[in-house]
Amino acid sequence: MTRTVAVLLTGLAILLLAQGLADPTTTTATPLAVRYVSTSGVDTGACTNQASPCRTINYARTQSNAGDTVRLAPGTYVENVNLFTDITIEGAGAAPAAVVVDGGGAERVFAIFNGHITLRNLTVRNGDSTLQGYGGGIMNNSQLLLDRVVVRDNYAPNHGGGVYNGGHLTIRRSVIENNVSDEVAGGLFNGGTAVIEHSTFTNNQSTGLHVYGGAIHNNSTWTLTMTNSTVSGNSAASGAGISNSGTVTLSHVTIANNTAILNFGSGVSNYGSVSFKSTIVSGNVGGAQCEGGGSFISLGYNLDTGDTCRFNQASDLRNADSALMALGDYGGPTPTHFLRPVSAAIDAATNTGCPADDQRGVARPIDGDGANGARCDIGAVEFEPGRVYFNMFLPWLMVR
Repeated sequence: MTRTVAVLLTGLAILLLAQGLADPTTTTATPLAVRYVSTSGVDTGACTNQASPCRTINYARTQSNAGDTVRLAPGTYVENVNLFTDITIEGAGAAPAAVVVDGGGAERVFAIFNGHITLRNLTVRNGDSTLQGYGGGIMNNSQLLLDRVVVRDNYAPNHGGGVYNGGHLTIRRSVIENNVSDEVAGGLFNGGTAVIEHSTFTNNQSTGLHVYGGAIHNNSTWTLTMTNSTVSGNSAASGAGISNSGTVTLSHVTIANNTAILNFGSGVSNYGSVSFKSTIVSGNVGGAQCEGGGSFISLGYNLDTGDTCRFNQASDLRNADSALMALGDYGGPTPTHFLRPVSAAIDAATNTGCPADDQRGVARPIDGDGANGARCDIGAVEFEPGRVYFNMFLPWLMVR
């Protein structure tokens, strides 16, 4: 009898230990939660009931634990949000335009100081970092993912009218548009590590007389990698598309129609190292397509409408016609430049290391010229024979 009781007690102790009940110091991880926010909500409670949402992002943030998601119903939220811990803030609308976080023209919209942060499926607009100096729309000093985000109509008196990055930044399927800096980088100032994929930078401006980086400036010692992306219609005194004093790697990128006011480096201004592969530099205005005293490294299969980007591989095309259509909606979540049937870029890249899809999400490779089988195209977009497009230019609202 005694042995039976002892065996039962031992078994019970093992069971309690397994359940974390025998040791009072054992804790159970808090499950991740979704915090709901709506413009018609009320800032009370924990925001976890979708039928009774909270009113503001800032209140929901204070209720959140590390790793939670704040889900925003369609509407406009006029707020300035500081983030210090792991969190996802996402719009619940059908497109980024449905959920707008508006800085009210008073301060930057988002400031990321710590944690792994994701902003998804929303628009960040009307930030003004006059009080802080840099990062009009977003300032990141930690780890940030922008996924299907539109950053537009923001202003910084110093660096990064749209986005200032001093940490690790990933941009995917996003549009950085209509942002202004009085100094360097109308769209993105990178002072950290930046990875850009399937995204478009357009109509950003650096407005000072001797400043650079209309769309992007990558600062010294830092790295920026861009794939399947478009840099179009930006302006600055020099380096209207991309300016660089660090290390930049470009693969299947289209840099077109940017304007350098002081006639220097209309497409790329480089005083660091830029590597090009399967990239178009075309139709940029004001000085040469590429200029600067840095290293221009061709990894092959590039297209320059002039002969200034120092493309020196046998597979490179110099003084070639890219035959780009206007920036517009040719499918996919972001505006792009489709190729006309006479483009020299069609079937002129290599399938080795070619991305599985183009900026729009169309599968690569496609046989665009009807000869020698399917082969990837140079630039961000893969030509589709038989597809017909007519003047389909739309502003940021086309992001879907």
